[in-house]
Amino acid sequence: MQPLHLCATLALLCLYPTASQQREEVVFECTELQVGDWSKEVDSNTFEQQFEIVHDGQVIAAAEQRQSDESEITRTVLERDDDHIRAARIECGELVKARSDKDGEAREVSVLSGEVFVARQDDDGEVHVETTEGEPLEGELRDAALKLVEGDFDDDKVSLRDVLCDVPLEPGSPLEVSERIAQRIFGGRGESSFDEIEVALVFRGLEERDGERCGVFDLSVQMSGTHENGLDMTIEAEGELVAEYPSGRLRSMTVEGELEIEGTLTEQGVELEISGSGPMTLARTATYGHDE
Repeated sequence: MQPLHLCATLALLCLYPTASQQREEVVFECTELQVGDWSKEVDSNTFEQQFEIVHDGQVIAAAEQRQSDESEITRTVLERDDDHIRAARIECGELVKARSDKDGEAREVSVLSGEVFVARQDDDGEVHVETTEGEPLEGELRDAALKLVEGDFDDDKVSLRDVLCDVPLEPGSPLEVSERIAQRIFGGRGESSFDEIEVALVFRGLEERDGERCGVFDLSVQMSGTHENGLDMTIEAEGELVAEYPSGRLRSMTVEGELEIEGTLTEQGVELEISGSGPMTLARTATYGHDE
């Protein structure tokens, strides 16, 4: 009779999987920020390149360069309707670009550093920027403020939560990230622009991060476009993305990889071929709260 008992035991195991065999299905609810809610985003991006400059097939010079971008921005919801934020207070910390090479280091501080302003969308859909006292911003400050909030009030604005919301997930589930959403997450990097961005997200599972339950995703990114110096640029990087559960709000995102630059520049009538590569890191953290 022993073989029969063994068969019965195996059948029961197949019918009733153990806890290790069961998988928890996760669904992000994606709640919206309400009036008085704020989000604080801190970006820290670094790029290092080693360049070769070639003329007539000969390497005539080599160079190294390091660039870092730092920004800290807090957005507080002042007005909203059922679907969209219509006004927000924008508080800027330091917005700084730093570059270093053999000639030394240069820092470029944005005119918005330390500034606080209000961005508001009128009934016609036009976005206005003003002081907290209601006076319109002007000149360079106005232009920089409008560029900073570009896309924030679009009726068809997309974000990471459009990827996560109401999608049943289990460990190993891939998520489809459209080109438009990828551009929203990664597209704005100083004066450089990325024409093509591919993002792959794979759900790893739920974990505790800083006392909060979060969804953790493996993240890979491929980008190509134009560097601010006009050369062709490609990036391949991998890392992780962490989102609050179940709100779907971004908590952190870090990718590390390789940046490659190549192309041709003309200096004083001489055509030079330039190529370079080096490590890069893109990092973003976000925190949330409410003003009473």
